[in-house]
Amino acid sequence: MNPRLEELIQKFKNDPVAFAEKFLGIKLFEYQKRLVRDRNKRIVARFCRQSGKTLSFGVKILWFAITHPNVTVVVVSPCLRQSRNVRDKIEPLIMAIPKPIRKIIFKKIQREQIYLRNGSKIKFFPNSPDLIRGETADLIFVDEAAMFREDRYLFNNILKPMLATTERKGYGYLYVASTPKNKRSMFYEICQPGSGFSHHHVSWREPVQEGLISRDFIEEMKKELLPAEFQAEFEAEFVDDADSWLPYDLIANCIDPYLEYYSFEACLEGEFYMGVDLGKYQDHSVVAVIKREGENLKLVHLHQFPLKTSYTAVIGYVKALCEKYDYVNAVYVDQTGIGEYVVEDMRKSLIPGVKGVVLTLNQKEEIMTFLKQKMINKQLAIPYDEGLISELNVEKFEITHDGHLKFSHPKGTHDDRLWALALATYATKKSKEKTIFL
Repeated sequence: MNPRLEELIQKFKNDPVAFAEKFLGIKLFEYQKRLVRDRNKRIVARFCRQSGKTLSFGVKILWFAITHPNVTVVVVSPCLRQSRNVRDKIEPLIMAIPKPIRKIIFKKIQREQIYLRNGSKIKFFPNSPDLIRGETADLIFVDEAAMFREDRYLFNNILKPMLATTERKGYGYLYVASTPKNKRSMFYEICQPGSGFSHHHVSWREPVQEGLISRDFIEEMKKELLPAEFQAEFEAEFVDDADSWLPYDLIANCIDPYLEYYSFEACLEGEFYMGVDLGKYQDHSVVAVIKREGENLKLVHLHQFPLKTSYTAVIGYVKALCEKYDYVNAVYVDQTGIGEYVVEDMRKSLIPGVKGVVLTLNQKEEIMTFLKQKMINKQLAIPYDEGLISELNVEKFEITHDGHLKFSHPKGTHDDRLWALALATYATKKSKEKTIFL
């Protein structure tokens, strides 16, 4: 080993905080220091938004890989994009190391793997049991664990066995972090007393006290967010979403770790269905595109227009998409409150399979029930899109006196993306029933 590197390792091997502050040049807050210094093999962290959770774990990961030769660190996130996001937040920490020393330490820095000259490596994975299975890890960091699909299987059958052999070497670390969601998740169970995990809970109060977040920002968030959203995002507390039509655990099981939205420019082959939710001044217009593969559906494109976007622009966007796709079977448009003229203009523009849908109480129930059933059957795949996930979960329901379902979303929230997705999904049902559009 390079003598200079050996000297650095010995200097910081027993003090990861000194490693962060003197080697990486990062000033940690007190609550971050507590996490970084925690030597427990099982650590769980509930941090509020913008409080430096990923930075803290990035420091722990780098310190471990640099000061322990021939170890493997595995980072797992709900999707490939989120896993790369963790990697992208670690890279500036690496770049903060003086270049001559950095060249001594690091052999190769790739998009999904980082190799060190001491034989250690850091790997970044999406939540894909088939891809992760067979890996051996000395340290595993699970990010945004509350939104993992089939989380119990992942933890018990994939992740924990990866640590079996390295436990005997004195390693076998498992770090789990997330913004909390509902109480029906493995993450919730890990956060309970008696789980065997060392628990770190940071609400908005600690970052405000340290000066990282302003009190004015917190007050603004209290006004803009629903109480349950603020509770989860900034109090870092679990929420009860029993009155949500689509609870977080159901949504999480529909997240495809590899699925990402195709761009507007993409030309695609296959069978497609579109849902268009129209809005202008208070609500957004949204276009959702579903690709059908047998009985399975994938959300491959989602576009939300800025407020005040003209319907003419929305029509042009839909027409352009139809021209880029191999076969568009149906386009379902919410014409509630706007009349038939937008739908007629779409037909005149030769957009295929256009059908206007008036969202009556009964029609909403049929559409939303079909969407939920597809999700329960695991026949609908969506990307890890926090904005969409929030809209799916925020939709509430109640049962009317005559036994029907009534849907609503709380004041100050939107459900435009939800309804665009629901319409596109519903279009696949009607097409399968061979509805003829005139």
